[in-house]
Amino acid sequence: MLFNLFSYFIDFMIFFVIFQHYNSYGYIKIMCSGYIGSKTTRGVMAQEKLYIVIIGDIIRSRLQQERAALQKRFQTALGYSALKFADKVISPPTLTIGDEFQVVLPVDGPVFDLLAQFEFSMNYIPFRYGFGLGAIATQINRKAAIGMDGPAFYNAREALESARKNGFIYHFKGAGAPYTQSINLLLHWVSLRRASWKLLKKQSYYLYHHRGMKQKDIARRLEVSQPAVSKIIRDPAFGLAHETAKHVEFLWKGASS
Repeated sequence: MLFNLFSYFIDFMIFFVIFQHYNSYGYIKIMCSGYIGSKTTRGVMAQEKLYIVIIGDIIRSRLQQERAALQKRFQTALGYSALKFADKVISPPTLTIGDEFQVVLPVDGPVFDLLAQFEFSMNYIPFRYGFGLGAIATQINRKAAIGMDGPAFYNAREALESARKNGFIYHFKGAGAPYTQSINLLLHWVSLRRASWKLLKKQSYYLYHHRGMKQKDIARRLEVSQPAVSKIIRDPAFGLAHETAKHVEFLWKGASS
């Protein structure tokens, strides 16, 4: 009974996203590969390259114990992420102020792969994230995600503040993006689901969906029984959370031509 109700809810949510995305904007197609442009009867308007900026922040950082050790782990995790995703980011994950970091990716970048690896390295100390879609008005800094400015950064900052105010893990803002509401509907659903997950489930999620490990290998790595891992993986929300994240990345890129 509960599974059926859950399935009906997911079907309704997907229908709502698709209906809103297409009906409200008359089947407008958004150009892919980091560009949004529009054609007029007088020709093609100027195209502006867009990026995804992520600003991440430790939740209730002042309550964390052993601050010096936390900062060291933070810097190590960011460094490992920068190395692992060096060929997939525009500007690598960089510690900025306090307990925040920034990273710049192309619109087709592996946003949730990067965050999953980072969170695993941080042993799931709780973070919140603001995702900003927009242009960068200054010269791109390829060595660190600092010293830049533009709408992508403004949107990420506003999105982070909205996530903080409303208690979500994720929030998105993209100036003029017609699918902003749809993306946030999906992100907020994932936020609420993941907030209830215990550490073992979060670790299993990363190893299964982002490392491609088999159940027996996950059980060995986490020192638990294989049936315990199997029970986690069979949870419908476990797979739906991953598919939702992938669909959000698809919406960032826009509809395929």
